[in-house]
Amino acid sequence: MGPYYVLIEPDAIWEGTEECLRLETYLYLPRPGVLSLHAHWVVIPARPGYLCDPEHLAALLATADPPAVES
Repeated sequence: MGPYYVLIEPDAIWEGTEECLRLETYLYLPRPGVLSLHAHWVVIPARPGYLCDPEHLAALLATADPPAVES
């Protein structure tokens, strides 16, 4: 499936352990409603500039199963 990205404001405070793309990083985003072989929207933004709240993202990630530990 490839990586899964969640879009938050560039200047938002993120204290999670997950990788965070920084300024000067370019991420290809297809125009909503246009099919692309490289990427697709799981949830199309309700309006331009409508991004995820970092606190909501942290709460969602807190409910995820921890990665399996190899022995």
